[in-house]
Amino acid sequence: PYRTYGANGIGVLAYGGLDANMGFPGRPPVGMGPLYSDFSSPYFAMAALMAALHHRQRTGEGQFIDLAQAQATASLLGVDMLEYTANGHVRSPEGNRARDFAPHGAYRCWGEDRWCAIAVGSDDEWGRLCTEIGRPELARDPRFATHAARKQHEQALDEAISAWTCERDAWQAMHVLQAAGVMAGVVEDLEDMVVRDPHLSVLHFARVPDAEQYATYTTHNQPMRFDGETPPLRRAPLFGEHNEYVFREVLGLSEKRYIELLVGSVIY
Repeated sequence: PYRTYGANGIGVLAYGGLDANMGFPGRPPVGMGPLYSDFSSPYFAMAALMAALHHRQRTGEGQFIDLAQAQATASLLGVDMLEYTANGHVRSPEGNRARDFAPHGAYRCWGEDRWCAIAVGSDDEWGRLCTEIGRPELARDPRFATHAARKQHEQALDEAISAWTCERDAWQAMHVLQAAGVMAGVVEDLEDMVVRDPHLSVLHFARVPDAEQYATYTTHNQPMRFDGETPPLRRAPLFGEHNEYVFREVLGLSEKRYIELLVGSVIY
């Protein structure tokens, strides 16, 4: 029914239901930076293509695939949809918090706009975190001793953790907690990823010169590796760079005909 409607990323995210649970309680929806609506469809498309190819191999018949990005986006709401249809409960925005983790959030660290994300999924992890931040008594505090108790006192929980993180560099906080078996990660900005991160800066980002060698651009490598090797990264071809090969070698034009097309500005 909406086939004549226009759409872009923010509209599809909203229509697909993702905006409804993004943001903080009592505030308007904030949307999402990455357009998950763009990223959701290819997974369904790949599954549909594989199914259609399998069907063709079995029957010899092709299939017409109709895939809507809005429906692919709505499919990401599986847990929330089940909770509503089974229990009649509409999940509200929770900010950085999560029902199965406490603490769970981004905590301010030393420096300007520096943060470390921390998530605790069990009482054992919580005990290790308390030891590392020098507050072992918090693990025995009735307000924080169990997951259910921590969920009821998340504000006090976050304040206790922030008191430790705000005095430390975000990278230091991450390394200390990870060494103790607690999930923690620096909230990286672009400078972190390209310069500071010892993994991403070396393995994921590459410097690629343009065709004329006038400038060098930083871009990301392919994230997958085959037998330990990353696929080579090459610049995109210039406009018309391979015209002679395409017209003469692939299409079989003679040299005379190719020159005529060039002179006549048919080929640029």
